[in-house]
Amino acid sequence: TNAIALPQIVDACFVSHISPQRGPIGTLASSLVRISGSRFINSALLTCRFGLSLTPVVARWISATEVECAAPASTTAQIVVVSVANNGVDFAQSNVVYAFDASPLVISVSPSSGPLNGGTNVTILGANFAGSRDLKCRFGSIVVRASLIDLTHATCTTPASQKVATVDVHLSSNGQDFADGSSSSATFSYYVPSEIAAATPDYSQSGG
Repeated sequence: TNAIALPQIVDACFVSHISPQRGPIGTLASSLVRISGSRFINSALLTCRFGLSLTPVVARWISATEVECAAPASTTAQIVVVSVANNGVDFAQSNVVYAFDASPLVISVSPSSGPLNGGTNVTILGANFAGSRDLKCRFGSIVVRASLIDLTHATCTTPASQKVATVDVHLSSNGQDFADGSSSSATFSYYVPSEIAAATPDYSQSGG
């Protein structure tokens, strides 16, 4: 007798942790989310799902314990359950959640200037700040860790700058996505420290 071909049974995978745990609302997918767990299979059908109302997205297999997905676009603030399916259909139950938040807005930075060598502790005033270990400030193109005070205040320490300049200051709740545009940022100005300026010879008065 001929053997009966049975459908392949795919072991359900398990999600234990994600990073980052939040991202901005908007019309475009943006945040890359690293998902840790077990029994992930390197398959073209490997899929991530962020809640039931958003379209599932293709996952990138890294190992049997890690995959990566781009969080889909969400135009509303919400908290969703993140799950993974090895076959694109059977999503394992999960208790791991991801939050879609409004992007942080920076209104002012105090103090608004400091020396080139960095190390200035600044307080940032704004809106839509969210507590997260991934909270970051960006001075120009340099990203540093931030600490949340409350939903409208955060602190961070300025990095060093190679030159005298005024840079935009942004805040990100997940360390990846920084809102663009002057309406979501303030500025910080770098100057030459007084002790360095005093030690620099002035040749403008020297005889020729």
